[in-house]
Amino acid sequence: MITFTREDCQVFARYPESVSWRQVRKGDQEIFKSIRGRLKQLSEEVSATVKAGSVDLQAKTSLPTPNGRSPRDIWCCVYPASVPNKSYSFQVALIISERGAEICFCAGAGTSQVADPDDRRRLEAILENTRDKLTRIPSEVVNGVERSLGKEWFYRTSWHGQPDKTEFRSLREWLNHASSPQGNAASVSVYFDPNELTRLGDQIAEKFRETLRTFTPLLEFAYGRLEREPRRIAPIPTVEFGSATLLEGFEALSATNLQIQEEFFSRFVISLAAKPFVILTGNSGTGKTKLAQLFAEWLTGGLSESHRGHAVVPVGADWTDNRNVIGFVNHLRRTGDDTPIYQGTAALDLLLSALAEPERPFFLILDEMNLSHVERYFADFLSAMESRKAVPLHSEAKPLQTADGRTVPHAIPFPDNLFVIGTVNVDETTYMFSPKVLDRANVIEFRVTEEQAAAFLTKTTGGLTTVEAAPKGYAEAFLRLCRDARETPSSDLALATHSRNVQAQIEECHRALRNLFVILRIHRQEFAYRTISEVLRYVYLDFALSEHQDSWRWNVPIDAQILQKVLPKLHGSKRRIGSLLTALAKYCERGDVEEATSFARDETNADTFNANEGNRFPTPQFPGSYEKLCEMIIAVRRDQFVSFIQ
Repeated sequence: MITFTREDCQVFARYPESVSWRQVRKGDQEIFKSIRGRLKQLSEEVSATVKAGSVDLQAKTSLPTPNGRSPRDIWCCVYPASVPNKSYSFQVALIISERGAEICFCAGAGTSQVADPDDRRRLEAILENTRDKLTRIPSEVVNGVERSLGKEWFYRTSWHGQPDKTEFRSLREWLNHASSPQGNAASVSVYFDPNELTRLGDQIAEKFRETLRTFTPLLEFAYGRLEREPRRIAPIPTVEFGSATLLEGFEALSATNLQIQEEFFSRFVISLAAKPFVILTGNSGTGKTKLAQLFAEWLTGGLSESHRGHAVVPVGADWTDNRNVIGFVNHLRRTGDDTPIYQGTAALDLLLSALAEPERPFFLILDEMNLSHVERYFADFLSAMESRKAVPLHSEAKPLQTADGRTVPHAIPFPDNLFVIGTVNVDETTYMFSPKVLDRANVIEFRVTEEQAAAFLTKTTGGLTTVEAAPKGYAEAFLRLCRDARETPSSDLALATHSRNVQAQIEECHRALRNLFVILRIHRQEFAYRTISEVLRYVYLDFALSEHQDSWRWNVPIDAQILQKVLPKLHGSKRRIGSLLTALAKYCERGDVEEATSFARDETNADTFNANEGNRFPTPQFPGSYEKLCEMIIAVRRDQFVSFIQ
């Protein structure tokens, strides 16, 4: 029978300042050792007898003589056996000190005396991976754990905190903080003062076991076997987002009187699924913002009333830093305890909502995003989108509150369920995008043809109407499709399970990418690994969402990706890129890489290419890219300068 009493707590009170172990009285030394022995026995019993789902556990107990001095507390913990060092793991701990006992589910300190740099990097990688998983725990799991906790539990930024108030409003908010780089030592704690500890008797051991059982779902999700196997693209068991769903979305948006072609809508949705950052460019009034807004409303409108699935944020010309996106600490407004208010934004509210509901998609629509330099206000997002590192928010001593009571941690990870759509107009009041921005996005150009303009003039319907929400389950199915595609290695996107015909077409995709690389490299404009991976992901999704997979053709998605991923980064003078544009046009015309490279190397030869509309090749291999390149060639010859976005 393991118990702890008031007398155990009093021994810590006799040494409020840590002293040399030699200065500790013999009787007190024995008490410290006894406390440590009981904690060690308890943690080893629990790790051996209590199962945390599929997670094997190990035990750790602190020494009674840390650094040869008297202890301020003595603790034990159980944590996953797969983690070599408990400081880099989430764990369940019991701490005995002068104040009584604290039982908590907590994050490790994230620091330890690990001499080998390689070992330390591996431990840091384990912790980073665990944090990433915790941000994706489904709400039903989090809510189930929270319901098991009583009001006596406190959400804290650190163990050892005074048991006076909680610092987060919910377990989800605490998880968002604990999953950030500032989340080391964050804890969900319950406290027992010395008298309560004495009255508990041997029930303290059962409280410890009960805490482990309560938080097992979180440990299972972060460390369990279910997450150890890499995810693969597979049919969704409940609702599948497939070609029929895609058609339903197109019909729903068309019913609002939005002027859009089915092929264009498909490219937009596939681009979002392949990479959660899409830029829509084109003349003002073509429906760029409305497409983004109506799609978000269609997909998320059928969710709960509390679910705000999208936000349209107009970008201002005065956005010179990220405060208009992620907010800032407002020292002029303070709470009752003299803590500054965090000045929130619509974008930050959406970000926090996305973190709170990781199984649902959210859409941030940045309207006219090039009214200011994108790198000035969006650089943190661009970096976090790729690195999966946290976006820093503030450096105050503890999490802050917005005016409406939302908790804002020191940093937040970029949610993988957040989709960013930017709309772009080009005139004398706007700024061009840097290659860094364009390389991370699919750029889709809105164009109104003569036939579309004529049809619009003769239509009898009124203005835009509201969109009918998609059936329940579509939003979650879309997000599952996106996550599966993103998390599948590029080498697995070869569609190996399909027919030889499809295999041959995938080889054609690979060949086209190699040829494009060779042509672009002549002018030092070649793409890198990220572009290759994202193009292959787009190709897979185009096949997966194809209505007639037996007649699927590889050149259609490759044409779209040349148009959306390769050409947008090309801009400059005729001398710099004139022959390159001609070489790419020749390649898109017939797929002949040798002919294309000869044009890329010879500017005189390139000038013989006739890009005028009446002289263009009637059946190019990549028609959309070919047409755009011919237009850019005409523009660069006329103006001596050209860019994709004009």
